Amino acid sequence: MSRSLPRRMWRAALLESALYEEVEAEPRSLVQALLVVVLASAASLLGARLGGYPPLHVALDAFAPIVSWLGASLFAYMAGATFFRGPQTQTDFAEVLRTTGFAFAPGLLNVILGALPPVDAAGLHLPPSLLSAGWIVV
Repeated sequence: MSRSLPRRMWRAALLESALYEEVEAEPRSLVQALLVVVLASAASLLGARLGGYPPLHVALDAFAPIVSWLGASLFAYMAGATFFRGPQTQTDFAEVLRTTGFAFAPGLLNVILGALPPVDAAGLHLPPSLLSAGWIVV
């Protein structure tokens, strides 16, 4: 298996389950997972700047991936290790951080999506970056 970060990010964006099993089992991939989230944060920051958003919006876009990563990882760990724990469940918080970190790979699209104007749908101003957010949640 390839351990290069760009290849792993591509596989993560394609929702390749083998990649998630790979990073779950490899403690050294936590640094790469953190880097994926930092790159997604930078992409969000740059996209918001290119889109001409006010500084507060840019700052929130920059920190949202990091806060979301930590919060979602904690929630997933707590739910998986307690409420939905099966007899074969063996996990730790670092495993969850690694897998959810790689899930942020589609966030790199925010360089482009964040710079696009909001889409008006049914009277709502929806930011195009919702596309990458939905992809990350999947």
